[in-house]
Amino acid sequence: MSYPTDLRCNRGEDLVYTLAMSPVVDVSSWTTTFVVKAGDGDGDALITVAGVVAGDGSAGQVTFTLAAAATNITPGVYSYSIARTNAGSKAVLAKGKFTVEQNDAL
Repeated sequence: MSYPTDLRCNRGEDLVYTLAMSPVVDVSSWTTTFVVKAGDGDGDALITVAGVVAGDGSAGQVTFTLAAAATNITPGVYSYSIARTNAGSKAVLAKGKFTVEQNDAL
C-alpha cells in the first residue's frame, strides 16, 4: 500500500484528508482512526478522529475530517498515524510528520 508520509495544515483550519489505498482494497467493512501525538511513542493523543469510508468502500478510500477546534494546537511538528482498528485486523496504514503552521489570518 502507498500513502502520503507527511501532512501540513494551518492552525485552526477545517481539514479533510482522504487516504486512498494502492493497490485498491475494499475497505467498506473497516474501522479506521487518525491520531496525532506530540511524538512517536508519546502516549497522549492531541487529535483523534474516526475515519469514514468514502463512497461504496470498494474504491479503497477513507476520509478523515478535522474540525478547526482539533487543529487549533500550538504550531510545530507532530507525529500522526492512520490505523485500521478492527478486532483481529489491526494495522498501521500510514504514519509520518504532521506539521501545524501558524495561520495569521485566523
